[in-house]
Amino acid sequence: MNSGCGELCIAIVEKACKDYKVALKKLERDAKRKKPRTAKMENEHFNSLKLKREVELFFYSAWFEQMSGIDPDMLLHKLTMEAKDSKMNLAGLKLIDF
Repeated sequence: MNSGCGELCIAIVEKACKDYKVALKKLERDAKRKKPRTAKMENEHFNSLKLKREVELFFYSAWFEQMSGIDPDMLLHKLTMEAKDSKMNLAGLKLIDF
């Protein structure tokens, strides 16, 4: 997948994966907090929930299926496990060639 379109697809998927993991980490951090949250913290929490949901919707979209061919359930499981381990490894995931 050396075409410009293919590289763009890879970059889009990688960005979505990174965003999803960041959202998961922030939500996990929020869940561990024992102090009452400030208004700013509540806003950040809401933004993390929103980002997580937006990425999930993207992963289940026809556009994602067409550009990547990756099983969204498998990808979300992998990202969730990696977020817990603080690693980013997309090895083994193959995008559709253009």
